[in-house]
Amino acid sequence: SLRLLLALGALLAVYAVISLPVARWRAAAGAGRHLGDLSYGIYLWHAPVLMALHAYAGLAGFALLGATLALT
Repeated sequence: SLRLLLALGALLAVYAVISLPVARWRAAAGAGRHLGDLSYGIYLWHAPVLMALHAYAGLAGFALLGATLALT
C-alpha cells in the first residue's frame, strides 16, 4: 500500500543519513536547510490561498489543488 511505501522510504532516508560520515553530515545539512527554506516559502504562499479558496469558493479535493496550482 502507499503508506507502507512512504514508511519504507522514510526509513531508507533516515538510514542513509545515519550511515554518512560526520564530514558529509555538514554538507547534507546545508542542502536540507536550503530545501527547508524553499518549502517554507512555498507553504507561506499556498496556505492562505488554500484556506481562501476553500472558505470562499467552496472548493475541496482535486478542484482545490488544481485551483491553487493554477494561481501559483
